[in-house]
Amino acid sequence: MFSSIAYELNGHKIDSTTNVGSTSTLKAYLSSSLVESQYYESIGFKHDNTYTACYNTTTGDIRLYLPLKYLLGLFEDYTKVFVNCTHELVLTRAKDDSNVFYTTKEDATNVPKLILSEVSWKLPQLDLSDTARIHFLNVIKHNKEIFIPFRNWDFYEFPSAPSSTSLSWNIKTVNSLLKPRFIIVTFQTNRKNNYMARMSMYDNVSLESYQLFLNEVRYPYELPQIDFNAKQYSLLYENYCNFYSNYYKLPFQTPSIDLSTFVSKIPMIVIDCSHQRDTFNLRAPNHALSAGPLNIRLDLRFKQNLPKDTNITCLIICDRLFSYRAMDGIVKQIL
Repeated sequence: MFSSIAYELNGHKIDSTTNVGSTSTLKAYLSSSLVESQYYESIGFKHDNTYTACYNTTTGDIRLYLPLKYLLGLFEDYTKVFVNCTHELVLTRAKDDSNVFYTTKEDATNVPKLILSEVSWKLPQLDLSDTARIHFLNVIKHNKEIFIPFRNWDFYEFPSAPSSTSLSWNIKTVNSLLKPRFIIVTFQTNRKNNYMARMSMYDNVSLESYQLFLNEVRYPYELPQIDFNAKQYSLLYENYCNFYSNYYKLPFQTPSIDLSTFVSKIPMIVIDCSHQRDTFNLRAPNHALSAGPLNIRLDLRFKQNLPKDTNITCLIICDRLFSYRAMDGIVKQIL
């Protein structure tokens, strides 16, 4: 429904993401475990069958309570309170809703319509005890710098990739301090802006191998070999399952999607590049981190030419750090 979402603190943009539906759906696949799968259905996320839990067939209304932690990385990672701040949430409505619905009817004159009638943003407020109130009043009085660390979800798309058996995609060039921690890649053929295809599913496009390059460093070090026809795809599922424990620093959780469903409906590439060496500048004061350019490139190989109208999407998860002062409201970007 929305092409972008952004959160602003004291008029300064802190976190944002584009293509909200694709980003949140992909992140939900990665973050849902078997224990959490039933709760995910209550917020409108279900990858199979017809979703009717929150749909009123009589009135045609859909009502959902959706925590922002499923749409922005800030609200998933930062769990502390904000002191004496102004909050703004900016939602940009999509031009059309062709990616919202799925229908088997070929009648182009009877396409579904979605009317957004109400959006409510609920912000919880704390009723402090006297001791806690004195503490926060001192924080405001001394104008202390309060840090906001979180992980940003950066979404990129390669629309209508050329029909060939190899592709080198220079995704972006960033400051080396903004190193990506996880990169997730998916493929969709003739699904975008198509009512007859499910936007929540992906295609394997005869993937043969992949490799991520951060300047000259490659991930994974050994070139993986994938063959869907020969059922050689367990590595992809292994990386998908390991995302939960590596991202949340928790024990391994049973994924809500089994191997056969993963291969047939949501095949994806998950690259964990969180273990990187930090480059120090010995000439800088206190051996500060160097901040040279970092080129992010993805090399892909396929057994057959890419089908026509294939979109390649890439979700980059990287660390961000902001700070603000409770007295004067100054917001500063550190990382």
